[in-house]
Amino acid sequence: MDRHTRRQLLAAGGVALSGLFAGCQGLSLDDLDPRETNTPTGTASPTPGGTESPTPTATPTPTPTPTDPPTPTPSPTPTPTPTPTPTPTPTPTPRASATPSGDRNLPIGSEWPTYQFDGQNAGSAPNARGVPGEVEENWRLFTRATAPIVADRRLYTAEFAGQPRLVAREASTGRQEWARSLSGEQPGTAPVIGDARVFVATERTLHAFDAETGRREWTADAPGGLATAPKYTSSSVVLAAGTPDGRTVVANYDEDDGEEIWATELPASPGGTVAFSSDNVVVSAGRQLFGIEQDDGDVEWDVTLSAPLGTVVVGDDDVFVVDVAGTVHSRRQATGQVRWSESVADSASGAAPALHSEQLYVGASNGLHNLDADNGRTRWHAEFQGPTPPPTVASGRVYVGSAADGVVRSFLTLQGDEAWTFRTGEGPLGDGTGRAVLAPPTPVSNGVFVVAADGMHALGG
Repeated sequence: MDRHTRRQLLAAGGVALSGLFAGCQGLSLDDLDPRETNTPTGTASPTPGGTESPTPTATPTPTPTPTDPPTPTPSPTPTPTPTPTPTPTPTPTPRASATPSGDRNLPIGSEWPTYQFDGQNAGSAPNARGVPGEVEENWRLFTRATAPIVADRRLYTAEFAGQPRLVAREASTGRQEWARSLSGEQPGTAPVIGDARVFVATERTLHAFDAETGRREWTADAPGGLATAPKYTSSSVVLAAGTPDGRTVVANYDEDDGEEIWATELPASPGGTVAFSSDNVVVSAGRQLFGIEQDDGDVEWDVTLSAPLGTVVVGDDDVFVVDVAGTVHSRRQATGQVRWSESVADSASGAAPALHSEQLYVGASNGLHNLDADNGRTRWHAEFQGPTPPPTVASGRVYVGSAADGVVRSFLTLQGDEAWTFRTGEGPLGDGTGRAVLAPPTPVSNGVFVVAADGMHALGG
């Protein structure tokens, strides 16, 4: 495989459209008043007195020729002035707010340091207590954001309402502590916490900030195109990105200074997700899976499947991935050899399954499926309208949101009984999403954070 540095790659931009309203107004006409004149036709003169004068022969007064009265000019019917159609006032796009609504704090007793919890993308927090019984909204923040991560009682999100930025908040209240610009570049997915640093990938750049103060520590050129969620190892950060010329590049950076350790170009469709095993970086890109040596970036194995793949999940010995046709695949972590495949729906979003206690939880177009990770057999199926972002698990509860109806649901992991539901509101966040859950729920002890079309919700018991 060819290997390249960041500096050889490019990125692209976008275009926006706007519209105009117009109206017209008619013209009124004045009335015209016709005029009529009648003139007398003659008069008789009296005879002077004293001498009788012979009566003169009277000169007959000519009979006037009758004159027809003039026909009046009709007044024209005035052309009515049309009532102008009022120009509609557009509904203003709601603006992001740094001040959360609601006055109930959400106690935070655990962490969720990266997208889908860990380097394996398991989507399960083993030490977090699930939300029991009925759920309530503690606070809500109106913003457009990635799925949040939680560490040291702070909540971090990459946000793109207005200028893209990385934001740190007090997790229990949602109050903003600091915000830093991402230099006008759109963020890919969620940030990741490392050793006292928080990392976030944008269109062309990997950024590193001090997790407590927000001080920018370094930036590095990313492969080009929109990168997927970076993953943190003990001393480095790994990400995958699609390039404008149709390639996928996986790159590894030193956490202290952003120096590129290695970069590997893959013969796959643009994009990709990464997860760690003990020795390898496992990558899903297009319809292919790759096992890459973590130390030097060499490709150890690759397999091609029948449909485009979602986020890859790594277990103790196996790799799991869901394709967009609704099939769940299990492969050997060391070699990529097939273990089993199981179809659960006609279609799926390709979202990551959650892996918890040798059980898989898979969101699809027809709801949530619980499969045995060892053999792929279905244990239970909760039917509702999908598609769904990736489900997540915490202490006997599995959380899943719907991109179709905006409802967040909690199920018992063993039996599949529904524990509670929460309906998010009508957005829209200026993008026509309406009701929709837009990211995997982020569970912490006694609570869960949800990003939806109407903003970010902090839910608790």
